[in-house]
Amino acid sequence: GPADASEPQQLPGNSQHQEVQQQGQQQQQQQQEKQELHAAEAPGIGPAGPPGMVGPHAPAAAPGNHSSGKDEQRQVEQQQDDPGASDEQAAKPKRRVMGPAAPPAALLAAAAAYHAEMDAAGGYEQELEPLVGPPPPDFVDEADAASADAREAQVVRVLRVLREAAAAAGGPAFAAAAAGVPSMDPYAVLGVEATADSASIRKSYWRLSLLVHPDKCSHPAAQEVFQAVSKAAQLLQDAQQRAAHDAAQADVALRQQAAAAAAAAEREVAWRRARGEAVPAELAAA
Repeated sequence: GPADASEPQQLPGNSQHQEVQQQGQQQQQQQQEKQELHAAEAPGIGPAGPPGMVGPHAPAAAPGNHSSGKDEQRQVEQQQDDPGASDEQAAKPKRRVMGPAAPPAALLAAAAAYHAEMDAAGGYEQELEPLVGPPPPDFVDEADAASADAREAQVVRVLRVLREAAAAAGGPAFAAAAAGVPSMDPYAVLGVEATADSASIRKSYWRLSLLVHPDKCSHPAAQEVFQAVSKAAQLLQDAQQRAAHDAAQADVALRQQAAAAAAAAEREVAWRRARGEAVPAELAAA
């Protein structure tokens, strides 16, 4: 019979359109599933939040990254199986590496031995080369303000010390005791006491060398005096040379005292004999 007019007739175009829509929905669903799978497999990026952080500001755990939880569960199970292992791990000190690596043990031992050797030898010489470098500005300003007469007065004073030392060096007592020792008194040249420390010697050298420097002083003997000042300061700043010089000077002083005592005894004997007096045995033996 004839088709019922109330039933809708399905057109060929409508069915094709529905199939295209279904295929598009299926492709979108597949693409969304792939993105979710990639997101689950991707590792977490960025620093982890502080331990025990909760609330809306706590960072979400990276999906799919459950290795830390499994490791913790595995450690708990191992501790339950072997309680002694957890105690042993807790007893071990945790190693923290901060800053540069420590020197090798051999180097530390060598440094300790060197320090012990220096202490046994009397300690370190803190001012082995104190005369190197420019003098302090205060000394430079003081020397620049000095008059020409003050500069020449220092030259004359040092020349007198050198002449007296040269005259004393010609005596038999000095020649016998001070062989190889400079024929001058470095303390007298610098104008310091024999007990002066390194700081006092250095200050005296700076002040005197600036005054008698040939470029600043017009005295004809300025160069000679400047060299004598430099030699005196170098001798006294060297601990070994200073000790040797002091010992030689002490020996010279003893010899000079002995020679003076012998000369006085000879004069006493001559005076007694001239008056016809008896000469004591101790004077005759002298």
